[in-house]
Amino acid sequence: MLTGRVSHPAMAAGYAVRFDPSTALVALSAALVDSVGAARQGSAERDAAEFQARVLEQDAERQKKTSADEAIRLRRRGSQLSARQRAALAGAGVAQSGTPLLVLADTAAETERQANLALAGGDTAAARARQEAALQRLRGRRRRESSLFRSGRSLLSQSAADLFSGSGPTA
Repeated sequence: MLTGRVSHPAMAAGYAVRFDPSTALVALSAALVDSVGAARQGSAERDAAEFQARVLEQDAERQKKTSADEAIRLRRRGSQLSARQRAALAGAGVAQSGTPLLVLADTAAETERQANLALAGGDTAAARARQEAALQRLRGRRRRESSLFRSGRSLLSQSAADLFSGSGPTA
């Protein structure tokens, strides 16, 4: 083991500082492994966030398609109801003017209102899912950045602590 005097703050406090190259090499290797592990963990967290974001974007598209399908279904159902109303009015010999015409117009307006509500609901859900996807991506990037800082901090602090250790006051 090599021992020697090294200029270090511990010496000013009256402690001898020993430098052992083999211990320093092991300490540096351990710090490097910790550093790489922290960086990989950050990458894995970023990848998981990106996957979650893609799932949310797919959900947004599914929400839009589902709401569009629901609007089509509501419009068909409204059209069928209007046809039945016209047939009933014609079968009863009622002219399709005045109050009967207002009933038909109200049915058409209500059908369109419900279809538009279905579309708006799908748009809102899709927008919410896209916003959550963007947030997931941001969180993933922040986790990756944080892991890089942890990695560097681990490398620096562990190396410094292991390279210089106080062995008690000097005589």
